[in-house]
Amino acid sequence: MLHIVKDAEPDSLRQDRKDGNSFNDRKCKKELNDALITNQGHLCVYCMKQIVLPNVRVEHYKPRKYKELVLVYDNLFLACEGNEGNGKSRHTCDVKKGESELQIDPLNPEHIKKMGYGTGGNIYSSDDQHDRDLNIILNLNEEELIRIRKSYYDIITDRIEQAKVEGEYSFEFLDKELQKYVKKRRGKYLPFCGVAVGYLKEEMETLRGQSY
Repeated sequence: MLHIVKDAEPDSLRQDRKDGNSFNDRKCKKELNDALITNQGHLCVYCMKQIVLPNVRVEHYKPRKYKELVLVYDNLFLACEGNEGNGKSRHTCDVKKGESELQIDPLNPEHIKKMGYGTGGNIYSSDDQHDRDLNIILNLNEEELIRIRKSYYDIITDRIEQAKVEGEYSFEFLDKELQKYVKKRRGKYLPFCGVAVGYLKEEMETLRGQSY
């Protein structure tokens, strides 16, 4: 998961909310999808797979039973198709979540800071409730996701080991690598960039501690 920072909501969504149309306006749907995918850097709000319009799901963070939040911008995100149709054990993200409620919030940077990634590709949180959200409600430790995250984890760790061998390893080197993953390129984040971001920040903290 990534920390999501939202721009101003589309005017058409504000008007749709005022009119009580609940996405019946085609212009509202388009502008909402465009805004959300821009905010998220073309990644699923939960698993960080790359997403492409129109093959997305509009995710209501607080489920639709909260009728007063159905058209609230901060309650809306874009999610991947979550392996829908491939068997319930493989369902992830919004497909797996359904009408369940999460405690971990992609708009809260403190929640994202509590997350980490293991050497085997698993995702976890130091907060027990958030860890349950990741594992049970969102199924983000589904087999394919673990495999993909491990491949990205191996890439960044190999890059760091190479830098150590070649004498390039330094705080400045780590920060330069970090910028590749925290900044959008042509409006897009690199898929699964949170894996590299988490690892690089840990390396930077370790190196900073050794400097004192």
